[in-house]
Amino acid sequence: MWKVKRMNTAHIVVLTTADGTGGIAAYLANRSDNPPLPAEPVARLPAMDALVAKGDPIKADGADLMAAVLPAGIRAPSLTKTLK
Repeated sequence: MWKVKRMNTAHIVVLTTADGTGGIAAYLANRSDNPPLPAEPVARLPAMDALVAKGDPIKADGADLMAAVLPAGIRAPSLTKTLK
């Protein structure tokens, strides 16, 4: 069978002190007399709805397109294609 060895007093004192210190630190970290500041508004960029190819844009047909929201003013030739 297993031999059970008792913890000596020094180990118990160290564990109790560490546990108590951690609890006090958690209490001090969580208490606050000041309410949290309100979040600042985020700047919203102008956007536009667009059709984007799911795969190869050269071979894309109606079934390979999906709707996406892109930043307004995007005019990169690699990202746009004239639909016929």
